Amino acid sequence: NVGENISELNKSYCELTAQYWAWKNEANDYYGFFHYRRYMSFNDAIIGDDPILATYDYLDENVMNEIGLTPYQMEKVITSYDVLTIKPRILTDGMTVKKHYAETPVHVADDLDICFDIIKEYYPEYADIANSYLNSNKCYYCNMYILKKNIFYEYCDWLFTILKKFSERK
Repeated sequence: NVGENISELNKSYCELTAQYWAWKNEANDYYGFFHYRRYMSFNDAIIGDDPILATYDYLDENVMNEIGLTPYQMEKVITSYDVLTIKPRILTDGMTVKKHYAETPVHVADDLDICFDIIKEYYPEYADIANSYLNSNKCYYCNMYILKKNIFYEYCDWLFTILKKFSERK
């Protein structure tokens, strides 16, 4: 809760409060977020088809070496791309992203509808792709990514504008 922050919103925004803080207080070439105990691998032997790994309860030197969380290996991979993220998970049994969200006990289905309405109103150029995603069976979990600075800043501006408008309507 130092610098420009929204730490008072942590109960609603969770890890996005850390993302906001990095956006407003850190100057880096790349920004990345993993999710609790989940990590991307930078080890060529492990990456395979998907850079997400199983959960580790804690990071120690052995785990960091195993998954390539070393400055050399990370820089080699990260600087080769503008965006790194995980592959989508395929939902089964006719489940769509929207239905999955609505049926998850901790989510409020109407909240997603409000966010979609905000996207249509303020970012109409994203409405079709957002609708397509919500009605697909490919879901991106964990809010994990590494983005080049300009993409991270654009993403944060987009995301936090939507969240601010959502808070005003809720």
